Amino acid sequence: MIPFTIILIWSVLLFGAVHTYAYTVMNIGILITTCWYIIQRKNNSFVLVFPKTPVNLLLFVFGLYIVIYIIPIPQFIIHCISKESAKLNDIAQSSFLMLSDHPFSQWGTLALSDYPSRNAWVQYMIYAFFFMGLSHAINTPRRLKQISVLLIVMGTGLSLYAIIQKFSTSAYILWVPKSIFQNQYVASGTFINRNHFASLISMLMILSVAYSASFSDQSFFKKTISKKKFFSRLMSQERQWNHQILLLIALVLMGLSIICSASRGGMISFICGAFVLMISLGRKKLKNIGLLMIVVCIMIAVVAFFSGEDHIVSRLDRIHIGMKDRFRYIERSIELIKDYPIIGVGASNFQYAYAKYQSPIDQRVTVDFAHNDWIQLIAELGLCGFLIVLIILFVFLKHLIQTWRLRRSSLAICLGIMPVAVLLAVSIHSLADFSMHIPANMLVFITTMAIGYQSIHLIYRKNKAQTLLHSVEIPLSLRYCVVWIVFIGICAFLMSVSIRHFIAETYCNTVHNSTLNRNQHPELNAIQNAIFWDSSNPKYWYKLAWKYIEFRNQLSEQKNEKKWIDWQKKIIHALEQAIKTNPCEAEYHIRLAWEYHRMRRHDPFPEKRASAADLTMNHAEYVVRNNYYYQNLELAHYWNMRSSQYTDKHLKEKAWQKSVMYYQKVVKLDRNKSRRKQIIQQLKMYSRDEKAFKTIFGS
Repeated sequence: MIPFTIILIWSVLLFGAVHTYAYTVMNIGILITTCWYIIQRKNNSFVLVFPKTPVNLLLFVFGLYIVIYIIPIPQFIIHCISKESAKLNDIAQSSFLMLSDHPFSQWGTLALSDYPSRNAWVQYMIYAFFFMGLSHAINTPRRLKQISVLLIVMGTGLSLYAIIQKFSTSAYILWVPKSIFQNQYVASGTFINRNHFASLISMLMILSVAYSASFSDQSFFKKTISKKKFFSRLMSQERQWNHQILLLIALVLMGLSIICSASRGGMISFICGAFVLMISLGRKKLKNIGLLMIVVCIMIAVVAFFSGEDHIVSRLDRIHIGMKDRFRYIERSIELIKDYPIIGVGASNFQYAYAKYQSPIDQRVTVDFAHNDWIQLIAELGLCGFLIVLIILFVFLKHLIQTWRLRRSSLAICLGIMPVAVLLAVSIHSLADFSMHIPANMLVFITTMAIGYQSIHLIYRKNKAQTLLHSVEIPLSLRYCVVWIVFIGICAFLMSVSIRHFIAETYCNTVHNSTLNRNQHPELNAIQNAIFWDSSNPKYWYKLAWKYIEFRNQLSEQKNEKKWIDWQKKIIHALEQAIKTNPCEAEYHIRLAWEYHRMRRHDPFPEKRASAADLTMNHAEYVVRNNYYYQNLELAHYWNMRSSQYTDKHLKEKAWQKSVMYYQKVVKLDRNKSRRKQIIQQLKMYSRDEKAFKTIFGS
């Protein structure tokens, strides 16, 4: 169990494991440790031993469902399932090849971009491995208590660190000043986002309450016992009371840290989860749980009052400000869901798909998450994926509750119902945040599920603890060779992808990292090495294209024509690869259209190049970000230029109308005077008259 303990501590302490170096070590550690537990040697033969749970098959089905998104299938099938996905698969093709006689691919994938869906599947499998391996590791009451105490101690230490942050004049998150994250005056522990920290602490608080209640004797608080017997029991259980006092102090510290984080979602989710826990344990005659919760709440309120409640109250008074933005994100996400209702846009593709639907109000804001995990789940995996998740949760909870009702030991009763309370707390917090996208939070959530599930399967017979959790054993034999090949293949693939991704990111950083000063403009050799290790990342190809552009711009188009053309071909190839791996980014299409148009002067078929540029710019229009003035400005400049080049009157007028439309968007999005001058300069370049100026600027 020690390796899993180290992994949990590592993921929580290092910013929630949101950075490449942290989640790579976490993933590899989980994979190796789980294989150590699953692959066992029995009777001089190797055996795969999987814990037998009611959701094993469903977890496999869900993993298979995610894989379907990245498997190439015929385009006509994709069109029948999702017309929007089929359209984006067409956009991903090279415009030049589509207009030429060269055959282009009639196959595609359901995911808008394969790269994030592949990474999402890898992460899901790592989480599934973690659940299986941890269920093996905590198969005795002693280990069950050890992992529970570890989480409580970790939560207490993290909370104390967060409280110190709150009252520190120059707070840090480990070695990073909090001021750079714009949350200097709230507690966030070792997490960058205070809401994610509050979500973690709310789960650990519920675990602490359940674990504290497990020390109780159901008959201790019966009214029928005499005073003499009561004091006798009280004195005999001194150690138990010491434990509960320590747990009470831990609960107060964790509760205070949530208040100091000023996270409304964290507070509400804990209250709801604790209420369900209190009601459930109350039905099992553990009445003192209510008293414990009352004492905890009073102590937290008193400490919060004397520690300065002004900021907390003002934060709660501004509830409508943050929720207004979240409701707008959710509203726009629902528009996205309407276009991809059945299968969604693909796992982890929300950030790419949402740009098209983003509100113009959110100018220059990149929305990577819907701030509602349930809505984002539907957007990414569709109603089919959402239904599978609901079935998994229903089957798990049904089995958990049915088995829990049969248990009599306080450990099984208290820890057995704890996952229900944790799941409720997480579900409520996920309505207004994306805390379950943080690897550390997901690991702690899975750990609480494993603790609860294993606790209801531990019983005492003849003063010995036994587990009722059965296992599925698959021996290494010819009969099961396919199962072994699939298992080894999955493990090898997960390991390979994790290592390759890490090596590629060391050469060329594309995963946001606010804690390390990474070079955002690597050299050409570094980008090429990154592509060698992981060619499916569209950002590598786009960075490569810009690096080629730098080299090309150093050459004279007339004097060094041959070298210039060679660099131009490399630029076009890199941009085509970027679009192939992510057709949702308008910036890629816009840049490729300009490079196609630039190349027409050196092409034996210039009109075909120009037509390819037009087609690519039409693709950009389909996915353009409505809130980005720069992209709309590029579209306006392009069609303004093309309207002056067309000889056909219909095409000329159509291009001009497009140009006017995008210029008007830019004027609304950016009222900077310099932007107005830039537009006027472009209009004068193509000899536009006074009427054109009035059409765009309105005066």
